[in-house]
Amino acid sequence: MSAILRLFICLASLTLVWITLRDLIRRKLTEKQCLFWFAVAAIMFIFGIVPNATTMLAGFFGVEYAPSIIFAIAIVAALFGIYNCYCTNADLIRRVNELSIQISILNSDIKPSEPHQRVGPDRE
Repeated sequence: MSAILRLFICLASLTLVWITLRDLIRRKLTEKQCLFWFAVAAIMFIFGIVPNATTMLAGFFGVEYAPSIIFAIAIVAALFGIYNCYCTNADLIRRVNELSIQISILNSDIKPSEPHQRVGPDRE
């Protein structure tokens, strides 16, 4: 791996940390999501600092083609992200159902005492 590519990977990981912190401060990401992106940035930084990291990981797991380890890590990270989206979606659906039940209960508790009167420019 060339020195320019290693430098680019390290700068990309530091940029990812900066963007993640900025979005956390702006409340666009939750803490759980930030931890995920910090882990991605840390893995990127390690691969940038240690050029033989893919070869070492491939040897550890017994993989013949070393770059396939990067694809495996990316697939696992993508599956984790998809799982997190499904969990968040299920929680939001549960909240919407609960709120709709509460609204219907509140609407059934309100007894109109008078019929609604229209107020507008032609009626006073």
